[in-house]
Amino acid sequence: MFPRRYIRAFTAATALALGEDVVPAPEFASVPSADVIAEFYAASERGGSLYDAGRYAEAVPYLTVAAERGFKVPQASLGDILLNGRGGVP
Repeated sequence: MFPRRYIRAFTAATALALGEDVVPAPEFASVPSADVIAEFYAASERGGSLYDAGRYAEAVPYLTVAAERGFKVPQASLGDILLNGRGGVP
């Protein structure tokens, strides 16, 4: 895959060659800081520990944070809790 700067340069060069106006490429969303990423991993680990200990209701908030960020194991664990109503979770 080409770096974004090459793609933007190629797009601009093509537009200029065709006599079109150059429209800048949209900027990508900002990257989370290392501290925020560490918090996501901590939530994943804490939720996993609570899940393994059978403390399902306590694990839900941690697993939800990690699952929303794309962590696959917390997604599966949260799905198991919600699908089967573990720990009294509706």
